[in-house]
Amino acid sequence: MHDRNYPEIKEEDKVRIFKKRTKADKENIPKWSRNTFTVTKIDHHPIAGNLYFLSSNGNKPFLRSQILKVS
Repeated sequence: MHDRNYPEIKEEDKVRIFKKRTKADKENIPKWSRNTFTVTKIDHHPIAGNLYFLSSNGNKPFLRSQILKVS
């Protein structure tokens, strides 16, 4: 089912990035980055949806499912 609801993210919000685990990683290694990043720009793409650009990450955009909002 694809009915997951994510909280809305705006510019200047703090987020964490999803890190994919390898087969050698243990389960106690977190899925999310320890560092927090700031959303600098949100681009509305007609096919991919919203693309989120983060501080100190260059020009690589992230999808909503790849970032976690930090309160």
